[in-house]
Amino acid sequence: MFRIPVGYWYWDVEDGEPFPTPNMDDTSSESPLFYLKRALTWMDELGLQALIDLHSGPGSQNGYDNSGRRGEVHWVDETYPANRANLERTIRINEKIAQTMRQWIDNGEFKIDTLYGIGLLNEPHVCGYESWFSLREACLDDFYPKGYDVIRKYFEPEEAAVVIDVASLSFSMFNRRFSSDHYQNLVIDAHHYQCFANNLVEQADGWERHLTNACQRGDSINDSHLPVVTGEFSTAITECQKYLQGGYVTPYDPFNPPEICNIYNGDFPAYPEDHVQFLRDFFLAQIDSYESGPSGVGWFMWTMKVEGEHEAGPEWDFLYLWRNGVIPSDLCSREHYC
Repeated sequence: MFRIPVGYWYWDVEDGEPFPTPNMDDTSSESPLFYLKRALTWMDELGLQALIDLHSGPGSQNGYDNSGRRGEVHWVDETYPANRANLERTIRINEKIAQTMRQWIDNGEFKIDTLYGIGLLNEPHVCGYESWFSLREACLDDFYPKGYDVIRKYFEPEEAAVVIDVASLSFSMFNRRFSSDHYQNLVIDAHHYQCFANNLVEQADGWERHLTNACQRGDSINDSHLPVVTGEFSTAITECQKYLQGGYVTPYDPFNPPEICNIYNGDFPAYPEDHVQFLRDFFLAQIDSYESGPSGVGWFMWTMKVEGEHEAGPEWDFLYLWRNGVIPSDLCSREHYC
C-alpha cells in the first residue's frame, strides 16, 4: 500500500497563490492529474492500494514547506471561527478529490479495490497549538465531520476509508466525538518520529532507549477507539539529513552536533555492523507497535525513495533499506522485536 501526497493546487488555485492554474485534462502530460492517474493504474496492475492524502491546505495548516507555504499558518488562525474561508475551501477540495477518484473508477481506469481511502489533510498542527485552544474544535468539530460527509457522498464505507490526521492531539480526544454509527471506516493517521529535537543518540544507552520507546508506542495507539494507521515514520534518530529541519534552510543547521552528524548523515556502506543491526531492530520495533492490538492497523514509511540514496539519508529510504537487508525481504513472515 502506498500513501500518495497531493497538493490542493491540482484542483484549486486562487489569485495571489504561487501556483499555475489547474490543468484538469488528465490526458495531458502537463497536468499533475496525468501522473496521479498513471500511478494509480500501475498500482492497479500490481494489486497495490493507495491512500490519497491531501498534503497541503490553503493558507498552510502547519507552516512547513510541504504544506505549500512555509512560514505563517493561516489555514485557520486566531480569526477563526469568524474567518473560516480556508477551512471551507479545503472541504470543497476534498470533494473535488473524491469526484476525481470516483470518475476514474467509474471510467474503468482502475478498480475500486486500488483505492484504500482519502486523507482529508496532512498534519493540521495548528489544531494542536496550546496557545490557540479553540482551534482544536476547528478540526474535531468542524473540518473532520464536514470532510467525512463530502467523501461519503462519493464512496460508501465499504468502498474507501476516510482518514483524519491526529493533528498533534491525544487519541482519547477523538473517542467521544466519532464513536457513533454515523462514522464508519474512519481511520486516524498518526506520525511517529524519534529524530526531531532528540539527543538520545548522544547518550550511552541511546539505541536501547529508542527501541524501548518504539515498543511502547503501541500502548498509546491502543488508547484510541478508532483504528490508527501510522502514515509516517522512519528509521532516523537524528536531524542530520539535509533540508530536514524546518524545510529548505540555507545554511542548514541541524539540531544534532557535527560529531553526531558525521556518523549518521549518510554513507551507509561505512556503517559498522552494530549500527546496521540497530536499524534492523528499530524498524521491526516500530512496525510491531504500529500493527499491535485492535487499533494498530498498519503503517506507511516516509518515504519510499530519497534523492541520492545512502548519501542523502538512507534512514528515510524504504527501497534502499530493503535492498540492503535492513528491512526484511518478506514483511509478511518476519521476525518480531517487541
